[in-house]
Amino acid sequence: LQPSGAVTDQQVQDAELALKSAQLEEQSARLDLSRHFILAPVDGWIGLIPVEPGDVIAAGTPITSVEDRSALIVEFRLPERLSNLVRTGDGLSARPLTGTDSTVEGRITALDNRVDPASRSLRAEATLPNTGDLLRPGMAIALTMTITGDNLLAVDPLAIQWGADGAYVWVVRAGKAERLPVRIRQRLADLVLIDATPAPGDLVITE
Repeated sequence: LQPSGAVTDQQVQDAELALKSAQLEEQSARLDLSRHFILAPVDGWIGLIPVEPGDVIAAGTPITSVEDRSALIVEFRLPERLSNLVRTGDGLSARPLTGTDSTVEGRITALDNRVDPASRSLRAEATLPNTGDLLRPGMAIALTMTITGDNLLAVDPLAIQWGADGAYVWVVRAGKAERLPVRIRQRLADLVLIDATPAPGDLVITE
């Protein structure tokens, strides 16, 4: 209406001021409305919520926890003697200690750079994919790793003899028994692992 002279410039200015005031009130109302909603910063599963509708929540008040359970990180320790046999990327399997037989296959993603002098163990981390949502953060699990060590000879415990120079075994060579010095590496339930240099075709005498 201003070009036709039906309204004054003062009326136009008052209308423009009223419009700007209304726009500011709208922005303030939208801001107040946005504060009635809480948007999680990440996708995931939420835990129990201790607050109720209508509670006044101050900034910094814990409301719930958000867990991304698509993959879990588990921390564990390895004996010192395995520190040189395990590498980042090695596979392992995890089974919850809840009576289930289901297992999850994962991989070692990090190894500490030093052995703990108190426990003589190496701290490690593994990532477990949780596609079936079988695992929960904080639950107890059993980890299983298959580690390939040195290739060693195994003999019957009865074959090990002892002399002034240490352990040895009797082997058959050309129809005769000969002493073969050995170094015992580990004793198992029904076998003894040894270091020795036998010849191809040697037969170890057990009794």
